[in-house]
Amino acid sequence: MYQLWHTPRATWQNCTNNPVINFSNFRYFPGENLLCDCDFMWFVYFSYAKPFETQGGKCAKNNKTVSELEPRDFDCIDNVLPVKNCNASQSVVLHCEYNYLTTYLIRWIHSRNGKFIRELNKDFVDENTNTLHFSFCNHDDSGEYTCMLSTDYSLLPSINRSVQLLVNGPPVVLNQHTENKGGDLILSVMFFSIPYDFIIQWLQGPDNLNEDPQYTIAINNMTVGLNQYNVNVTTDGFISNLTIHNFKRRPSDVYSCQISNVYGVVVEQFVLGPATLELERRTYCDTSNSIELNCTLQLVGATPVSWIHSNAGETIRSLEGKHINNSNILTFPFCNGQDTGDYTCRWKTDIIGQTIMEKSTTLSKKGGKLPHNFLSEISKLDVNIDPSEIVAAHRIPGKPGIPRPILVKFLRMESKIALLRNRKLINEKLEVRISDDVTRLNQGLLNRLYLHEDVTSAWYFNRHIYGTDNNGERHRFDIYDNIRQKLKSKNKFVMTV
Repeated sequence: MYQLWHTPRATWQNCTNNPVINFSNFRYFPGENLLCDCDFMWFVYFSYAKPFETQGGKCAKNNKTVSELEPRDFDCIDNVLPVKNCNASQSVVLHCEYNYLTTYLIRWIHSRNGKFIRELNKDFVDENTNTLHFSFCNHDDSGEYTCMLSTDYSLLPSINRSVQLLVNGPPVVLNQHTENKGGDLILSVMFFSIPYDFIIQWLQGPDNLNEDPQYTIAINNMTVGLNQYNVNVTTDGFISNLTIHNFKRRPSDVYSCQISNVYGVVVEQFVLGPATLELERRTYCDTSNSIELNCTLQLVGATPVSWIHSNAGETIRSLEGKHINNSNILTFPFCNGQDTGDYTCRWKTDIIGQTIMEKSTTLSKKGGKLPHNFLSEISKLDVNIDPSEIVAAHRIPGKPGIPRPILVKFLRMESKIALLRNRKLINEKLEVRISDDVTRLNQGLLNRLYLHEDVTSAWYFNRHIYGTDNNGERHRFDIYDNIRQKLKSKNKFVMTV
């Protein structure tokens, strides 16, 4: 690196293409356009403790004279960013090297495009060589790795050395999107690929569409979002669009985007038909709360049309729902008897031979009252029930033209047992269905409550067990509750009958 010539007064030396005359008391740089590289910095700052003079020359990169230079003017100090590649599933070693000063490792930092991801712990680091080792390399490890070093030189107390890690592997699809534009349909795939050389083919079934004039294929750069070790970062990615001109849907259309590089291939499918219409089944409406009927159609290009309210096949009215994404939502602020009946959700599609898709559900009013003759009729069967014992009565769905059964719930178990003993006879004589929905565990809890001296009554209602204490306050009990502690609790349950 250095060429020496001996003269009576001085030593002539060439340092990285920069001529220098080394006198006994100082150094002299005669060049006019100095190459201020890292070797030159080492020669000026670290090799000798001698003053220097120049002929007036300046550094070619930053237009500074030698006397104006600072250690951080040299690119060997910080973030050189050499590129390191690894193949997915293989191990990789990242080196942290600095040859100009004695250094000590502080830490390794992983980031991507300036976004901090994580600090590498000692499990990955060989502290003797400052190297970083991954036994398994995957896409989450892509990014910049910065080795932070401390030095024993006061003008340069710390140094950062960085390396960029590129993880090679098959392309990764991040998202897909569809858009109607006039009479055209645009299918889009967002992805990234390392290496950046890749091939894209669009297909319909087995047919390649790349050369078909009915379609337009485009590929553009874009910034995509990734999640690496639970941190959201951005990187360079791509989007490929397939424009289907004058799109006419058939009953079953499947398009595929096939992206390949030297490490593998990935296929993203768009299933445009047949479509499935989903309608939430609601049996009852509640007079005290608003309810919604939610109708969902996962179909590109479909638009919702009015709901149809009907009864016994006769249309009553049409209703406009709220269109949110793929859902058509019909809301009832308050439900009353006029709202009962059949509701048909309808969507307009561009499927050939199926321009309208529809599905229906039936809405019944919740909380039907008992027939006026219920108590008198069961009394004729030698079953006497006080009206205050009836907590609730719910009409349940039945076949059209047949009176709907009623589910009756009682305040106390004794009243229920009295009915259950005559269930078969009562079901045959009256338009009711007596249902026993108390599990064995709930029955055990009820028995414990009946035997407790501080509980005056207990009952099962709507999948829960309730009891009244000596003060007349109601409590809700879980199966394994300590009854005495529960009664002392301030969390009392107030129920309106």
